Amino acid sequence: MTKMFRNRFFLQGILLGGATGLLVGSVVAFQIGNNRVDDARHSLMRIVRRKQRQVDYTHMTV
Repeated sequence: MTKMFRNRFFLQGILLGGATGLLVGSVVAFQIGNNRVDDARHSLMRIVRRKQRQVDYTHMTV
């Protein structure tokens, strides 16, 4: 009987933690807004992105 109670308590903790995380994440997302998230993503991609090599196609023949 104790094992069944322990499993049920564990599952309730998972559900409560997941719901709380979803709620907190939604509140944070609404507070930050889409513009700031897009700006942060753009800044991160600018830092992480490698410089692309410039290829001169004028000397290539087909």
